[in-house]
Amino acid sequence: RLEPVRIARIEDDDRVRRTWVPLERVPEIVRETIVACEDRRFYSHMGLDPRSNLRAVLANLRAGGVREGASTITQQLARGLWFGTRRTVTRKLWEMGAAVGLELALSKRQILEMYLNSVFWGRGHGGSIGCIAEAARYYCDAPVESLDVADAALLAGLVPAPNAASPFRNPELARTRRDMAL
Repeated sequence: RLEPVRIARIEDDDRVRRTWVPLERVPEIVRETIVACEDRRFYSHMGLDPRSNLRAVLANLRAGGVREGASTITQQLARGLWFGTRRTVTRKLWEMGAAVGLELALSKRQILEMYLNSVFWGRGHGGSIGCIAEAARYYCDAPVESLDVADAALLAGLVPAPNAASPFRNPELARTRRDMAL
């Protein structure tokens, strides 16, 4: 089967490329690699991870500023949906409340599907990459269904800092982050 040739694209003012894919189309190895790298206790908490929060608070106090984050996948989803990227204590508190609300309203599968389809994967070719399907196309030159372990590790390594760790801009950092994910 041949993929169709794209002849046009409709974009909003932010030029974010998104193609929503159901969770079933994302290979399990990709899902589990991203969960392992971003939120190891995703399946066992209710939107907040007190252990990670305490570790981050202590590290940030020692460093005298924000050096470490402790956002769960659910908190990251809430931030992306409603709160933006501005770092304030108030935003963090609202984000935590929203994460608990999302956990009460949605299943873990629904949260992970929304996260994979909304997380920022970097900038490329004049626009932003806003979902796993577009990240697979851009970074791996493959449809999301055909991603393998190496692709999963690369994409998981990109999530915390996709522009800085882009394999096109910084291949050494991308390789290091991929190897950490592996």
